Amino acid sequence: MAHRTRSKTISSKPALLCMLLLMQACMSLLLGQETSSSLESKSPESPVQFTPEAQGRRQISVRTLKDGYQWRLRIPERVFCDEGVLVGHDIHRVHTPVRWAKGDEGSWHYRRANLADTSRKSLSLKIEYSLRIEPRSFGADLVVSVKNTGDTTLHNVTGHVCLGHMSEPFRDPGYRRTFILRHKQYLNLTKTQRGSNPIRAHYRIRDQAPIKLFDNPANRFWGPLSPEIADNGLILTQSREKTQLVALWFDPAAELFQNSDEPNMCIHSDPAFGNLEPGSSSQVKGRLIFFQGTLNQFEESFLRQD
Repeated sequence: MAHRTRSKTISSKPALLCMLLLMQACMSLLLGQETSSSLESKSPESPVQFTPEAQGRRQISVRTLKDGYQWRLRIPERVFCDEGVLVGHDIHRVHTPVRWAKGDEGSWHYRRANLADTSRKSLSLKIEYSLRIEPRSFGADLVVSVKNTGDTTLHNVTGHVCLGHMSEPFRDPGYRRTFILRHKQYLNLTKTQRGSNPIRAHYRIRDQAPIKLFDNPANRFWGPLSPEIADNGLILTQSREKTQLVALWFDPAAELFQNSDEPNMCIHSDPAFGNLEPGSSSQVKGRLIFFQGTLNQFEESFLRQD
């Protein structure tokens, strides 16, 4: 009797172990499914994590894994050309939501036709646009493409890309820690003419035509174009302690923007797609860079390697 009882006890252990392993496997599968469907993406190589806007906006949250600092990347915030606005704001209302999709190694992408968000004054102006974000060891590569799907040539097509500083150490209300490159030297924005409203400014880039939408006396938000001309599409902001920096850089870019008003506190590097004939397309590559170190260290270890 005791032997049979012991026999049952011994034989029940493997069954119990199998049941526990099965339960563990089921839990792992469920957790794995939850992770794969999450709207968060990070690459083992990248110092940041990306989380797309849930409402279908062309907006993605960026967070550093080390310190938890956050930014809001609107890409593109708008698209325009000399003939009119091709893609309008989706900050307050989402007329044509995009569908973010996760790719390999933490990448994100979407593709969209402008359709309903074409300028009401220029309904014949039609484009298709797409974005790909590819995490890298320095942050991410940003690839924006535009195709003219209408029957009218579009001149000086430009995207408006906005990086908003959401964390206090990078917010720069006095624009004392934000720089552009001029004559191969860092130029602090406090040393530039800021137009009619010093709280915000925009700067032309060498060999690029001014953006027609903003080169207009009726444009009171950004004010007149600054007479300072930047070398390229690099704009960066240092942290308050000046031990870190974040940079946005498209090449080629048409203009650079910096805004110090409290709701926005942002920098812009606007990719320049040039003239697009019907059926033609253009792709511009940029970088979102997170760097630990000073401006001089950034130049030595990053800029001079490019």
